[in-house]
Amino acid sequence: MDFVKVTLKPSKTLTRLSMQIIKQRNQLTPLSTQLRAQGAKIGFVPTMGALHQGHISLVEASKKRANITIVSIFVNPTQFNDPKDLEKYPRPIEQDIAMLEAAGCDILYLPEASDIYGPVTQVTDKFDLAGLDLELEGASRPGHFAGVAQVVKILLEITRPDILFLGQKDFQQCLILTQLINSLKMPVELVMCPIYREPHGLAMSSRNVRLNPQIRQKAGAIYASLQYAAAMIRYTYPARNSASCNSRPQHPRRLQRRLFPIAQRRQPKTHNPRNPNKPNCHHNRRNSRRRATARQYGNFLNLEHEHHLRQ
Repeated sequence: MDFVKVTLKPSKTLTRLSMQIIKQRNQLTPLSTQLRAQGAKIGFVPTMGALHQGHISLVEASKKRANITIVSIFVNPTQFNDPKDLEKYPRPIEQDIAMLEAAGCDILYLPEASDIYGPVTQVTDKFDLAGLDLELEGASRPGHFAGVAQVVKILLEITRPDILFLGQKDFQQCLILTQLINSLKMPVELVMCPIYREPHGLAMSSRNVRLNPQIRQKAGAIYASLQYAAAMIRYTYPARNSASCNSRPQHPRRLQRRLFPIAQRRQPKTHNPRNPNKPNCHHNRRNSRRRATARQYGNFLNLEHEHHLRQ
């Protein structure tokens, strides 16, 4: 087993292990306590495996802020409403271990359900989640966030970290776990890291492997539609504190051409009454000049109105 000397900022020296795999809590908790006694700051990344670049970004964030990074891989059965969904959940454990080693993870906690829950795997604790578990996803998945809250509480008690790293993709889960930590007064800081997306815009998720390539590509339209809707709002209601009335956000149609290239259609040409088979280019240029003049006049009126308000 390899040992690496790490120099901490308070001029202390810490001996840590390179990618140690632990499967029992009675081994991890004393090790975590020993590392903290040596002055190490511990970062914890809880996962259910089937790792992707989003998970690796959490490990990288932990390595920047902590001396020791612990990652857990545990497919929690108490947060699945459908047993078939639990059975189909991907478990490429060898690939996950290789990715964590390449990312520089220090400790991998790889427990069985009996090590987490004991002989009976069920939700036994009740937490004050301020009703956050009953809205949005919680409304369609009753009991899901209760299982999430219980397993994260157990994992925090086992690993005893200083910082907990979660992805913004599960935003509601982040809010619920923040409420859990505050209500139990646990000495843990929760850090929410940005979403990682695939090239077509779909948020990276372990379940994406269950989508065929066609559906996976089309699913990116959800994020593109949200971007387009946000651009429409920003264009329709520009910021009032902008430096000038002429500085408006990008027109949504330009964004639409970039987000939805397949849906673009050529605009019909202007009809030329003298020659129906030939577009009236002069007519197009004349209309464009009129639109430009009207736009300039409109900007002038906006400036005049703003000057009047300042007086």
